[in-house]
Amino acid sequence: MDAAALELTDGTSVRLRLVVDADLDAVYDGIAGDADIERYTRIPFPYTRELAREFIERSVATRADGDEYAFAIRTFVDDALVGGIGVHRIGRPAPPDSALLPNEVGYWVRADARGRGLCTSALRVLSRWALTDLGVDRLELQCATDNARSRRVAEKVGYRFTRTVTAAEVVDDHRDHHRFVLTLADLDGATAE
Repeated sequence: MDAAALELTDGTSVRLRLVVDADLDAVYDGIAGDADIERYTRIPFPYTRELAREFIERSVATRADGDEYAFAIRTFVDDALVGGIGVHRIGRPAPPDSALLPNEVGYWVRADARGRGLCTSALRVLSRWALTDLGVDRLELQCATDNARSRRVAEKVGYRFTRTVTAAEVVDDHRDHHRFVLTLADLDGATAE
């Protein structure tokens, strides 16, 4: 897939473009040293330029296989990179006792871009694309139980809470998580409200 050819947008606040090598500095700058990203995500810390480079290389390889799509969240007006969002493990079953989910959506937003509705817009755009163009019948999302902002973003888009998973139930995460699911009917219902 040609990374330059795929752009998802709501037409007013965000543009989503597949991550490319040129995004390296902005990805690194947006993540490194952010205590909230360290606290609430699976992104490894301390975050280095090498980790950012590996992420971009892996993203290019996995989208070529159709296994995942990682996008840069950019503002619609000035095209500034303000975060990242992606859908992972497309069509693959969850590993036993794992925190990793099939068709799982994850996201992060720079500290200086939070609270502006950009993540909610990006999640809505990505979710509609995945549920229609990728043919995924449901998406899954999880957030740390103490990450109220992330939970609000998911719920605004129409993601339905399914259950809480404790760190003791999984082998590959040390946090408790709320899990959510979204179908096209959920998304359309949330959009109509």
